[in-house]
Amino acid sequence: AASLQAQEALVNDLDLTGTAPDLTGHLPWHLDPTPDPAILNGPATKAPDHLNNVEQVHAVDPVTGTWSFTVEAFDVPSGPQEYFLVYDLIPDSIRITYPLAGDVLTSDESHRFRWDALGNTDPFTVSLSLDSGMTWNAYPAVSGDRRYFDLGLGDTLFLHCFLRVERNGQLAESGPFRIQHAADDLEVLFNCPDSMGLAWPPVEGASAYVMHRLGAQYMDSVALTSDTAFVFTGLVPGAADWFAVTALDALGRPSRRSIAIPRPTQLQNCQAGQDLFVESVLSPGPVLLQCQSDPAVRYVVRNGGSHAVEGFATGFQVNGNAPVNVQMTDTIAPGDSLLVELPQQSLGMANNVTNLFRVFASSLQEQFPPNDTLSMEVLRTGNFAWIPLQENFDNEVACSTSNVCDTPCDEVGLFRNAMNGGEDDIDWRVDTAGTQTADTGPALDHTMGDEYGRYIYLEASGGCTQQEALLTGPCLQLPTSTPAQLTFWYHLQGSGMGELHVDLYADGDLVLDIMPPLIGDQGDAWQQAAVSLAPWAGQVVTVRFRGVTGPTHVSDMALD
Repeated sequence: AASLQAQEALVNDLDLTGTAPDLTGHLPWHLDPTPDPAILNGPATKAPDHLNNVEQVHAVDPVTGTWSFTVEAFDVPSGPQEYFLVYDLIPDSIRITYPLAGDVLTSDESHRFRWDALGNTDPFTVSLSLDSGMTWNAYPAVSGDRRYFDLGLGDTLFLHCFLRVERNGQLAESGPFRIQHAADDLEVLFNCPDSMGLAWPPVEGASAYVMHRLGAQYMDSVALTSDTAFVFTGLVPGAADWFAVTALDALGRPSRRSIAIPRPTQLQNCQAGQDLFVESVLSPGPVLLQCQSDPAVRYVVRNGGSHAVEGFATGFQVNGNAPVNVQMTDTIAPGDSLLVELPQQSLGMANNVTNLFRVFASSLQEQFPPNDTLSMEVLRTGNFAWIPLQENFDNEVACSTSNVCDTPCDEVGLFRNAMNGGEDDIDWRVDTAGTQTADTGPALDHTMGDEYGRYIYLEASGGCTQQEALLTGPCLQLPTSTPAQLTFWYHLQGSGMGELHVDLYADGDLVLDIMPPLIGDQGDAWQQAAVSLAPWAGQVVTVRFRGVTGPTHVSDMALD
């Protein structure tokens, strides 16, 4: 290859040409790299190739006789350059490429039989023999431009099968292949620090099973059993182990190897003497606001072992930063848990990107380290805005009214919807001129009062009942002299209406329900709510609307 920033990538450019017995010249296939869409989308042509280090001369129906090939040095600045000349004769015949002799096809699966052939005009006839070629089952003709045939084999077991493909007197027949059941649906019976039990359903016609464990490069065969369960021993806690099973027929011939499964990271149906693990992280959540102080790290540590844990090491790490290590002296009885709350401090997370946050806990005689650490992603985001601030959503694009609950509508004007499945369940959606469900939701917005005005609402249809939606505003610096006030318009009409809550982040703390929650049907009219923010004068705050749809689909609440 050429050096960095060289004008051409090809070094030692060799050119290949072929000469037929009638002295007709043949140039290699060439793709023109000219940066023009029409040229780049065009097919290859025959021309000198000064771009690639492998060139291909192709001749259809070659003239009988002696062919000669010339390799010339077009540009060889650092020769001599060694080269290799390879040729292939492609007969005008059918050649089956799958299955080949000795292949094993799995029962109860659909297989795509494949072949190569020249010409796309006449159809192919496909036949399958399941009894060593004594009888043949013919299938519908395959069009001449296709080179495959799909067939579901069903719950079958055949050990001497042949495939035949015919067209215009040409015939290709595969070598013998087998159709066997495979060992699938592997199940972990137990997982202990140094061993793991594996089981699977019996395979029809199987005389034994080969047990596989991932080695340095391959799935190594490590044992043979006639049972449908096996215990792998001598395992190392934390090692990336994978396991699989191959069924053998009565003559010892293998089926397809099962899909490999990984060793669980948690103990399963097994109890170690010393096994401490982080069960859940309570704080921080999936999203942090840049304008608020980082919260204290809070998480639950559980003793999954059979012995009491007296003192343990714990802490957290953000991205690749140095971990924060803490030594705890608490005692945790077997099966019990402990809430750990570390002193509030800056977590050192990067802004406007996803941070990897790890929490860990380990007993002093830990026997199963793989479950010591719990990882999560945390987004640190948030923008500042200035008072007075107004958002009526009229400049926003309407979001989907589909009743698919987790339809995303990430940005809603100056507000941000929480992440579905992480922070909450569904999103607030921008809408206009009424929701899709009768007897709930507003007919028009409040600001403009016409079909062009926008509002945001929660869609409760399609199974979106009793789902939470969080909508977070920008960061606001409240004045100290003049008390600030939050006002908004709401529309909560519907026999199945849910709840609307207003929360506030203030200097790192989350204050729930800074006004009485609005619960149930509030009538078919826009109503105004006003909340004094005087208790938080001089602080940096962020308003959060928390909507929860009701028990039925007649629960489309709206804000403007």
